[in-house]
Amino acid sequence: MWGVADILRKMSAGHGDSKVLTIMFNLGATLIPLIWLILDKSKKVNADMSAVAFNIIGGGLVGVGGVLLYSLLAKNSASITFGLVRTVTLITVLVLSVVFLSDKITLKAGAGLVLSLAGVYLLASR
Repeated sequence: MWGVADILRKMSAGHGDSKVLTIMFNLGATLIPLIWLILDKSKKVNADMSAVAFNIIGGGLVGVGGVLLYSLLAKNSASITFGLVRTVTLITVLVLSVVFLSDKITLKAGAGLVLSLAGVYLLASR
C-alpha cells in the first residue's frame, strides 16, 4: 500500500499547492481508520494522554514532512525522492531508537544502513 500511495503522491505533485496536497493525503489517511473505528463496536476506545501527545506531535512532523515531500516530488523523480526520504527515515529511526529507546544497533542493521546509503548514492548519481 505504501508504494502505491507514493506513486499517487508523485502523480499529484506539481498539480497544486504542497500544503493543500498534504492535507488531502492526510485526510484520506485519517478517514479510513476513523470509519473503521466507528464501525468497530467490539472495542472500547481509549488512549492515555502520553500516547495522545506523542501521536499529535508525530502527526505534526508528518505534516511538515508531507509539505516538503510534495515540493521535492514536483522537481525530482519518485525513485530518487523516495529513496532519499526512506533512507533518511531509516537513519533517524536507528539513531533516535538508540538514544531514546535504548535499542542496540546490530552488525546486521549497521550493514543494512551502509548498503542503503550506497543505494541512495547510486540512485542519485546518474
